[in-house]
Amino acid sequence: MLMGRHLSLKFFLFFVLANPCLAQIPDGIHFITLTEKAPKWSFKSPDFDFGLYPNNFLAVWLISVDGGSKVIFDFDALEIEKGDLLEIGNGKDASDLASLLGTNIITRLAGNLTAGGARLIAKGNEAWLKFRSRKNTACRGFSVTVRQETPSGRMGEEGLCNQDDFRCAGREEGTTCLGNESVCDGFEQCKDKSDETSCGSSQQVKFDISACKKCPDNQQYDNESETCPANLSNQISCMNPSPLCGCGVRGQDLSVLCVGWYPAMLLTVPDTIHTLYLAGVNANNLKDGSFKMFPNLRDLKILVIQTTSDETDLKKNTFDGFANLSSLVIFDINLRKIDSGAFAGLDHLDTMAFFENGASPKLPVIEDGAFDDIADKLTFLYVNDYRICCFFGATIQENCREWFDIPELFSCSQLVPNYVLKVFMWILGISAVVGNILVMVWRCREKVASRASLMINSFLVFNLASADALMGLYMLIIAGADAFYGSRYFEVSGEWRASAACKVAGFISMVANETSVFFLVFISITRFMFVVFPFVSNRHLSLKVVKVAGCIIWLLTVIIAVVSIVLSLDEESGAYGLSDVCIGLPLTTRVTGFEINQQRIDVGGIGEVTYSRPVPTSTSATWVFSIVLFLGVNLFCFCVILACYISIFVKVKVAASRVRSRSARDESEVRMAVKMAAIVLTDFSCWIPVIIMGILFQAGVAKNNPEIFVWSVVFILPINSSINPYLYTFLDICIKQKREQKVSKIAKKEEIEAKALPSNKTTSTTNE
Repeated sequence: MLMGRHLSLKFFLFFVLANPCLAQIPDGIHFITLTEKAPKWSFKSPDFDFGLYPNNFLAVWLISVDGGSKVIFDFDALEIEKGDLLEIGNGKDASDLASLLGTNIITRLAGNLTAGGARLIAKGNEAWLKFRSRKNTACRGFSVTVRQETPSGRMGEEGLCNQDDFRCAGREEGTTCLGNESVCDGFEQCKDKSDETSCGSSQQVKFDISACKKCPDNQQYDNESETCPANLSNQISCMNPSPLCGCGVRGQDLSVLCVGWYPAMLLTVPDTIHTLYLAGVNANNLKDGSFKMFPNLRDLKILVIQTTSDETDLKKNTFDGFANLSSLVIFDINLRKIDSGAFAGLDHLDTMAFFENGASPKLPVIEDGAFDDIADKLTFLYVNDYRICCFFGATIQENCREWFDIPELFSCSQLVPNYVLKVFMWILGISAVVGNILVMVWRCREKVASRASLMINSFLVFNLASADALMGLYMLIIAGADAFYGSRYFEVSGEWRASAACKVAGFISMVANETSVFFLVFISITRFMFVVFPFVSNRHLSLKVVKVAGCIIWLLTVIIAVVSIVLSLDEESGAYGLSDVCIGLPLTTRVTGFEINQQRIDVGGIGEVTYSRPVPTSTSATWVFSIVLFLGVNLFCFCVILACYISIFVKVKVAASRVRSRSARDESEVRMAVKMAAIVLTDFSCWIPVIIMGILFQAGVAKNNPEIFVWSVVFILPINSSINPYLYTFLDICIKQKREQKVSKIAKKEEIEAKALPSNKTTSTTNE
């Protein structure tokens, strides 16, 4: 789960407003999003563990939590010199203008809070922290934990502060709780200054300045050597190129920040520039070769753009002219379309980051070849939508799986991932539909004797063929969706799973699958009754009873299918869900325990993206409905089928041992039992693997893969639907034809022998 938020225009402008003569370039921009899975995160000021923070340092942390929760700051240590600034506020506007107005400021902290600490509670689910060191004195800094908490329980009025804490009087912008050691210490920690009022003679400065270090000429103290550095005479100079541009220096790299998109303004930028910030740019004004007219920017390494357009189309060759650019970062962008060749000319691009202005579930229109010029060059990509990662190579896709909370069943491949599966899905789907329709037609026209067993068997086989035909129809729907969406299925995978077509396919597959299981059980029971208890069956098991039972089976499976679709509408419930192939097999689990792994990534040299990756530590069963159905009901049904056929074979073997010859009726019953056993064997080979895999996945022995669902749908669940017509009908026709041919041959032989018999008698009489 990558943590990222976008910057507002005011946030970028505050770099200019801070100093009209020198635009201070931020040393760190941190975007932190906390969720229920990753509810807290701890961070420190730079070099906190060494003991001193840098001089002339500027960093901002933007924090957001789930809607309905609040941001909590818990400071366990703070040592900041009075001239430096640590500011905490609500929302996402961390500009100096907002600080000057003070409307969204919770408080400003300085001094020493190590003894008692401090707790700040924001008004809502977004807050920010800004730290700036201005003087040449550096102290230890701060250590803080931010977390989300819903307004209940500890968030009650009595639970905001510890019992011995001092609570600031003003709470319009949030609540501030201070340890008693921080009251009347000479530092105004409360926004309303209530911690330093009514102190009288008890007020005393408790901050020990001797713990801080000071170097001449505003140079940074060297923590490793514990000395001040020598005076640098070759420090790069900086002059603002134009009234709308300010410059800054970070080390030996020159950075320029300009407001707006004015070509004449960019012509004044020196050719030694390393980083260019463009704020307030309408990205739709960037057209083919817009930057080619600026030869002074050819050696630019980092380009940062903050856009103002509501919807943005990145046109072909937009960034052509930056052959040496290594990092491209765009903030506040609402992408609508990316043209083919939009990134042409970026021959050395290594890092690209897009921070969208609000997350949208709709992916922008991306033309074929839009990322071809940079797909094999990038080593780091940050985007709000993980589906964009699929346009890049395997390395970027693997990194995205580490940075994002990607759904378990998401895959960058097509719906049906390889051509072997595609071909077999069409073949098996068509053969299942056509073959089973022929079976139903043949069974309707079949002339059976008045024997109850044959009539019941024909009726049950007809219903089984109906269920198998539905499974073939389901396969054709999935194959059709794969052909329709093609190689860019991943762009619409979420929409497909939520579509009516997928739900219809899921309904059909559930009805077909469970109807087939239940009718196989019914067929096995009727065979068992006619073979083992023939007299009882002939009296009580009539065709009418079987038809009533068949209607109950269809009604039951329809109810099960409807319940599954209703449960899939609420994905958060974990009761049931639909995979890309629109069926919820018991092959997935839900993570219940997390270990938070905190990581930071440098984004194009402008700062850091900080994210907390929830590493699963424990899992539990999910899609309980599917588990009960496949691992419970279906497994029980197969046990019943197995028991029935074991009893049939035992009965036949015992009967065969008692008599040497079998009647035609006995042979018919045995032949039917063998045939139905073959049918059940194919179903066992299809469903037992799903049951075994479900047990392994739920036990945590094996890990799921999106392709397993597709292989299960093509080669495990439905293959019997294509084979069964040949096993229990077409094979019958062949056997019947052979039997008729055999009977016909015997009849002809007997007829010949009968004709020859009188002539033989006549010859014998003459001889006498």
